[in-house]
Formats: sequence, structure tokens, C-alpha cells
Amino acid sequence: MNEKSKYLTILCGEFNDGYSPLTRAKFWKLFHKCSDSIDNIIESEDQEVQTLIKRSGAVSFKVKEMEKMGIKITTIFDDDFPFNLFQKLGDKCPPLFYYCGDPTLNKRKYVGYVGSRSTTDIDQSWIEKMIDKNLLCQFGVVSGGAKGVDSISATYAIDNGGFAIEFLADGLEKKIKDRAVLKQLLDGKLLLYSAVSPFAKKYRNSFVVAAMDRNKFIYAQSCGTVVVKSDFGKGGTWAGATEALKNKWCKIYVWDKKNYQGNQALIKQGGTGLDDKGEKTIDNLANSEIDKNQDKKKMGYIQMSLL
Repeated sequence: MNEKSKYLTILCGEFNDGYSPLTRAKFWKLFHKCSDSIDNIIESEDQEVQTLIKRSGAVSFKVKEMEKMGIKITTIFDDDFPFNLFQKLGDKCPPLFYYCGDPTLNKRKYVGYVGSRSTTDIDQSWIEKMIDKNLLCQFGVVSGGAKGVDSISATYAIDNGGFAIEFLADGLEKKIKDRAVLKQLLDGKLLLYSAVSPFAKKYRNSFVVAAMDRNKFIYAQSCGTVVVKSDFGKGGTWAGATEALKNKWCKIYVWDKKNYQGNQALIKQGGTGLDDKGEKTIDNLANSEIDKNQDKKKMGYIQMSLL
């Protein structure tokens, strides 16, 4: 960790040490106000900054304690930071992440998988079929590490010779205690990130916020994200997908399953439909100009491509 990273960790790291670190919004506001210089922030007269600098010694101790747990910190001043997120999200990107695993994995290509915690055997079979296609093109999987679609997609990719990144809303320290997860980390097949410190106090509201933020990271890290199963108008999958469509963080593919109401609505909003064979459907209202000019004419199917 270089000097700039150390200072950023002092300002923004959460260590349950009696200090309140700078929020993401506060940090970026100060950073831009100080000519995008961490040195200028440290030399500023901002009272919060000057208070936080006093904990530098304690932070050093906490960082070492964290590393003994197998958890490290990467910041925007480190070469191994997931810069796809910063490039796409800008100030919505956290200035630091807590992580476990080989950080060079973030340099590879990924397809995101998002969806419900509640899945059927049919859902799982379709996910596996899609990931088989991704693996042939040497894409890894990026997901949110939750039960259901997230865990199914990441586990299947790794078990079949691939690799994965998971952005966790919380519980990084608990996740790495799982023997299967630990093996994946040691084998260099899995990289775990969280914007939430293992020392952070746990509150329901903070978890909900972290879970919503985590959705942004999945879309920003991927070349394209597949929505497997979404509720209509509610839930994290819906909120994340609609936000990603609005901001155009990546290509959004949606399983064109007729009885999944949320999926159909996302396709109407601009998501690209995928049929049961994983092929791209272009007669599904995804392209409003086609709908207007072609009177919803059948346009057939073309093979899906995530590039």
C-alpha cells in the first residue's frame, strides 16, 4: 500500500474505532474541491479530515489485523483497483474496496448474472447453458454472491474451469471461512470484493443500501449482464437493471421468459431478449424504432454475442 492509499484508508476506512470515516460522497466532494489531490485534502483545514488523521497509528494496526484474516484493501491509488468501476461509475464508485483473492482477475472479461434468490431447476438449467457459452469465449462470471442466481452462476463457472468475481453487500469475513470458497480463492479462481468493512457495525438499513450499491458494481465490471429472473417494479434485480439501462453501464440481456413479468417489462425498456436457447430475440419490443417502423414485424433470431 503506497502513501496515498494509506491516507485514503485513514480517511475512508471503517474500523469500528470510534471514528466516523468520510462517506463516499464526502470524499469525492473534497477530492474534487482539492484539485483531485489526496495530498491537498490532508493539508486542508477540513475538521473531519484533521480529526481522522489522528487515528493513523490505530488504522495501521487494524489493517494488519485485517490482513491476518485474509482481507486486504485496495484504493483508487493502487494498480490492482477494479478501474472498470471507476471509469463507468465515476463518483458513484467507492474510493476503496475490501477484498480477498487474486486482484489480477479484475483485468479479465466478465459476463454479469443477476436475478432472484428463488430459482427453479429450469432456471438453473438455463443459467448453466448460458455460462457454457461464456466459458467458450473465455468470459468469467461476475455476480453479487447472494443465494439463487448469483451463487449458481459463479459456482457453475468455477466448477467448469472458469473464474468469477463476487461483489458482496456484506459478510466478507464470514464468506471466506467456507472451505469451498477458501479453496476457490487459493486456486485463483475467485475474487471477492466488498465496499463494506468487516469491522463495520451491521444494521438492516445499511445492508439494504450496500446491496443496492453492489448491483452497480456488477454491471460496471461486466461487458454484458444477463438478467435471469426479475420481479416487476420492485426488488433489487429490478432496481439494478433499470438503473443500468438508464445509465448504459453495459449491454443488458434478459431471459425472454413469457411468464416472468419483470423480465418482459425490462425488455420493453431496452433490454435485449434471449430465448430458451440463449439466442438473441429482436422481435421483443427491445428496439422501439423497429416496433414503430416495422409494425412489430417478426425479425427472427440471431445468435447471442456478449461482445
